[in-house]
Amino acid sequence: MSEAFDRAIEELFECGYEKIEAAFFEKNIASKRVMEKCGLKASGKSEYIEYRGKQHLCIYYEIRK
Repeated sequence: MSEAFDRAIEELFECGYEKIEAAFFEKNIASKRVMEKCGLKASGKSEYIEYRGKQHLCIYYEIRK
């Protein structure tokens, strides 16, 4: 998964994006690891999002070109 995500990041930078933001639910540690492996860092932003009738803490990460 990290290889595909890393390639998507490269493609977005090539398209001219300066910053890419992604998020994961707090309990989804695997997604957090993929983001960190691809160079994303915590942005300090988080919010609760309702998903399938439950509230989940959504944590945002970002990477800049």
